[in-house]
Amino acid sequence: MKLFEIVAAALGIISVFLSTRQNVLAWPTSLLNNGMYGAIFFQQRLYALMVLQGCFFGIALYGWYQWLFGGAAKSELKVSRIPPKLGALLALIAAAATLLIWLLLSR
Repeated sequence: MKLFEIVAAALGIISVFLSTRQNVLAWPTSLLNNGMYGAIFFQQRLYALMVLQGCFFGIALYGWYQWLFGGAAKSELKVSRIPPKLGALLALIAAAATLLIWLLLSR
């Protein structure tokens, strides 16, 4: 295993640990992890996994922004449960994205 891969894996572990502690640094460590794994998967021609890392990268950007500015009056957003309507919407978006990725990769 190359040092690059070891660092990518370590960043993933650190990101999960920081998330369990509700620490905002979970987001930048996640972004680095996703970017590094995206590069690894591109190099190995594992394009589906590379696209998945791109999705994770976008989710991390959105999460980081919401964490910092998604609360009342653009303040820090407190950790809470997702509302059911938003959960359903996100499930639909995930299903559509899955279909789109499948269509792209099947060609």
